[in-house]
Amino acid sequence: MDIVEQQSKLFHILRHPKRFSHSERVAAYANAVGWALSVVSIAVALLLRSSLFTWLTVIFLEVASTVNMMIVVFMTMEYHSKAADAGEVTSLLNASLGMVMPLRVLQCLLLLLALGSYVTCLLVLLPPLVFDIVQRVRGAYFVDPTTFWRVSADFDRKAKLRLCCDCVTFIWLLCAMLISLLS
Repeated sequence: MDIVEQQSKLFHILRHPKRFSHSERVAAYANAVGWALSVVSIAVALLLRSSLFTWLTVIFLEVASTVNMMIVVFMTMEYHSKAADAGEVTSLLNASLGMVMPLRVLQCLLLLLALGSYVTCLLVLLPPLVFDIVQRVRGAYFVDPTTFWRVSADFDRKAKLRLCCDCVTFIWLLCAMLISLLS
């Protein structure tokens, strides 16, 4: 499923919430809040032209990406514990994964265009983005409810790896921000 198609499905859920399950509505609301906060934080960072606000925006976008990956890990754990069916789990997983890649692109653009921090972008943010793009090209980025039971263990391992990478990226971004602001 394409990222644009996934986002349009979430918009449809927001327009007609009574037709969908509680977990689909929660995923759509979380996605909408994430996009709204991202747009507001980027607008504030670009309007104020402050390196502190720009760094805080990049870190906020990383926190949003980490929260999305936590949702992915928790939903795969819930599927393995047989607490949720595959259709419900995959709709939440695809909604969370559909937001991660655009957030990473926004982070890279802010670092490159607003801060001019090429080294941080290349060393810290580009590897997870490249990993996501490779998974997207291979067709293993989004999950299908009919085949999720086959790939759930591998998907769970990759989600935990992404979550660890997000935590390390968050720490590196904090260190880069402190070094940048102190110099």
